Amino acid sequence: LPNRCAMQRFSEQKKHPEPIIQEYVFRAKLAEEADRFSETVSFMKRVVLAKHSVLSNEERNLFSVAYKKRILLLRKSWRVLCRNEKREQLLDDIKTSAGSRSPRRISSCSTESHDSFHRKAERRFRIAQQYRYKIERELFSVCSEVISLIEEILLPIASPELARSIPEIIGSSYELKERDYSLIESELSSQLSQLEANSRAMTSSNNDQTVVFYYKMIGDHYRYLAELSSTSERNPEQDSLLSLGAYFVASEIAHTQLSPTDPVRLGLALNFSVFYYEVMSQRDKACRVAKNAFDEAIAEIDQLAKASQSWYKDATHIMRMLRDNLTVWTQEDEEHEQDSDHEDQTEGSQE
Repeated sequence: LPNRCAMQRFSEQKKHPEPIIQEYVFRAKLAEEADRFSETVSFMKRVVLAKHSVLSNEERNLFSVAYKKRILLLRKSWRVLCRNEKREQLLDDIKTSAGSRSPRRISSCSTESHDSFHRKAERRFRIAQQYRYKIERELFSVCSEVISLIEEILLPIASPELARSIPEIIGSSYELKERDYSLIESELSSQLSQLEANSRAMTSSNNDQTVVFYYKMIGDHYRYLAELSSTSERNPEQDSLLSLGAYFVASEIAHTQLSPTDPVRLGLALNFSVFYYEVMSQRDKACRVAKNAFDEAIAEIDQLAKASQSWYKDATHIMRMLRDNLTVWTQEDEEHEQDSDHEDQTEGSQE
């Protein structure tokens, strides 16, 4: 894929000058306004392959939104199909169980009817399952495409020194079964510190926000793959590890180079906390990431008031989402503790 992307990019550069690239951007905007997200993705992919400089904020956001909305629809379809598949499986199990409990003396007609229903239910289940497989393949294709475009084209342009794929940063020697995530985070931090010492990339780049933005996107799409892996043949632990690596790299750079009220830094904290909560099932860590980001932004709220209108709007919107998540997560933890206390009291009374 890297070579193919490079060849495609070279070909696009030869054929399409800057005015044509801007036409692609305009067409992408029209497609987005018309909710034609597949076409928005197609046009923005052409922009990425054809452009030989850093994307503007408008182009970068349009690229992100195009893929985000495309994947959002696919994830929604996937969840619906997962529910349908479970429903068909449950119906088949219920009928099978009911048939096994039937009296021994049943007519041949009843037996044939039961077998017919079982075959029909099994076929419906297989159809639902195959359709889910189709959506999963499409989701995997889109997520992989985004990650490849960022790692092979966008990151090398934005910051050549930091243009390393997540698997390379994490290292091929990582064996998840023999390591815990805290150790991996520690080693990732060490690698980034060494990179900063060897080159001044992390302190001299003018594209820090862009780099954080792209690593956040990589983390997001590996997170989608990790969610998908629970029902597919992919390895969910590997995708979770890659997502963790991308989010962690983005966070390390964001905490040293971006202000606490930067919408990109806040958005990263929001998604990273969701990753800890939903994928890793680490509620305490999720709450800690979200709370730290919210508190740090509140501490510089005066600076936020001086920012541009769009910056202020985006930052305050994400801060509200962080606060809302914290409220929900805290309430769930309290309810869980109350349930545990109730169970303990019940067990004590039984003794």
